[in-house]
Amino acid sequence: MKELKPCPFCGMEMFLEQRKNKMYYLCGYHKPNCIMNYTKLPPYNIPDVAIIQWNRRADPDEKTESEGKNGNTEKEKEPGNAG
Repeated sequence: MKELKPCPFCGMEMFLEQRKNKMYYLCGYHKPNCIMNYTKLPPYNIPDVAIIQWNRRADPDEKTESEGKNGNTEKEKEPGNAG
């Protein structure tokens, strides 16, 4: 089984816990000001799926189609177009 990455918001260690209902839950002892203290994560049937989902991170250098070259969320105006 793969290792879980730490919390991206507070850096605390994460772990999987299987409960009586046979579902797996992502758990961690987050720092008091961490947003994950106020977030409810879904349970998983398969531990590897939980790990893959948790370990997936956004690439800060990769821009989505809706973001412009400068990271603007509005579509950039083309030269010569008014508006």
